[in-house]
Amino acid sequence: MDASYTTEKKEISGYNFLRVEGPATGTFKTEVQNVKYIYQAIPKPRGTVNVTYVDEQDAKLADPVTLEGEGDTAYATEKKEITGYNFLRVEGPATGTFKTEVQNVKYIYQAIPKPRGTVNVTYVDEQDAKLADPVTIEGEVDAAYATEKKEITGYNFLRVEGQETGAFKSEVQNVKYIYQAIPKPRGTVNVTYVDEQDAKLSDPVTLEGEVDATYAAEKKEITGYNFLRVEGPATGTFKTEVQNVKYIYQAIPKPRGTVNVTYVDEQDAKLADPVTLEGEVDAAYATEKKEITGYNFLRVEGPETGTFKSEVQNVKYIYQAIPKPRGTVNVTYVDEQDAKLADPETLEGEVDAAYTAQKKEVSGYNFLRVEGPETGTFKAEVQNVKYIYQAIPKPRGTVNVTYVDEQDAKLSDLVSLEGEVDTAYTTEKKEITGYNFLRVEGPETGTFKAEVQNVKYIYQAIPKPRGTVNVTYVDEQDAKLADPRTSRRRSRRSLHDPEERSSRLQLLASGGPRNRHLQDRSPKRQVYLPSHSETTRHSECDLRGRARRKIGRSGHFRRRSGYGLYN
Repeated sequence: MDASYTTEKKEISGYNFLRVEGPATGTFKTEVQNVKYIYQAIPKPRGTVNVTYVDEQDAKLADPVTLEGEGDTAYATEKKEITGYNFLRVEGPATGTFKTEVQNVKYIYQAIPKPRGTVNVTYVDEQDAKLADPVTIEGEVDAAYATEKKEITGYNFLRVEGQETGAFKSEVQNVKYIYQAIPKPRGTVNVTYVDEQDAKLSDPVTLEGEVDATYAAEKKEITGYNFLRVEGPATGTFKTEVQNVKYIYQAIPKPRGTVNVTYVDEQDAKLADPVTLEGEVDAAYATEKKEITGYNFLRVEGPETGTFKSEVQNVKYIYQAIPKPRGTVNVTYVDEQDAKLADPETLEGEVDAAYTAQKKEVSGYNFLRVEGPETGTFKAEVQNVKYIYQAIPKPRGTVNVTYVDEQDAKLSDLVSLEGEVDTAYTTEKKEITGYNFLRVEGPETGTFKAEVQNVKYIYQAIPKPRGTVNVTYVDEQDAKLADPRTSRRRSRRSLHDPEERSSRLQLLASGGPRNRHLQDRSPKRQVYLPSHSETTRHSECDLRGRARRKIGRSGHFRRRSGYGLYN
């Protein structure tokens, strides 16, 4: 102990000595001593990488990213996914090491093309007339748009149709600004047409228009008058005060006219002296109706009143003789059964006046005779004339109606309908036992024709129910001797039926009855008896008797394996 020591400071790469804690030199002691050399790291140079995200026009699409680190340490930039854009390229090292100088990395994106929309903006009056040039706005679908209302001289804005603001859509949108004209003060010009005495010659005309707008009054051509002068401005501009224009005319001397008035009967025979009226053309006249003994006034031909004209006018008063007694002739048109064939005619006239009835041509009939006087004179009593006709025979037609199954086999008697050509017929569907109606071929109803027509009612057979026969083979004590059989067939089917014959042939093949039994009805039971050689108590005859009593009299006896079989 008490020996001296000296510690040493080391040089450490990348660090500068800062201080020492504890005695760097001294003497050893019994307790442990600590000496700590403390160093400070020498700062390393740092590098920066700026990462930006832009479109092809270098417009910012996303927030930039700044990476920092010590020189020579590695870095890696990241490509971002940006809605509505596709990545196009990167400019600058996407990965590398930090350097003392600033590095730049630019991610460039390309916009995904969007569909575009159109908004048409028009400016019109209430009659939809254009007031200003239309405007067309275009932009990407879903992008916002805003239209503008224009100020138009002489008009007030009234309303807008369509959306003034909104978003573009794939379909064309229309916005219409509608304006109302601002009313202008209006002026009036009254135009009159008179003679020299200021008497009205024609309907006046009233002209109206906006103040300061031009007007032009018109001179009229008036029959019987010459234009003389105008008082007031014939042309000019409308003013706030009322203006008057008077066209003055001078009468042209008129020629004279004549009206001849006559009084006649219906045959134009003179009944009274005629009258002649005279006066200036356009002056009024009035004729007079006369009372004439034995006649009633009937009508007038020509104008009873009116104005004289340059041409002669005629007025004719026509009278009707007071009626004499009248007679009637009733004319009828009938067939031989007195049935009406044409509208009757009623002839009327004065008693003793002549009449003539007329024969008519009636389609489908020949004239036969007339009853009553075709010609004659009217009488006080009613007379009758009857034209009688005979029917021209019409051709007849036939409809044959048959009733068959699907194989065209006859199911019921044929029905033959007959009648005159063009008259109506109706066939009937029959109910046929064992068959359902299927369809009809040919017209069920119609009219008879010159040629024969055919109507065929077709039916479908109703399936028949089937029956069953159980066949057992037993001895006299009802003990089973052979396997039973079940035979199925349709009720009451003939043995000539191929299916039934097949069933019977199968029974024969298995040991059943022989061919001589094919005409029998299906037995309910077949009984086997011991053969003659195997029995001592019964004779064969006795056995047969028993079998017949058991089974019936239609059976036949045969031997099979020691037994006698009765069917």
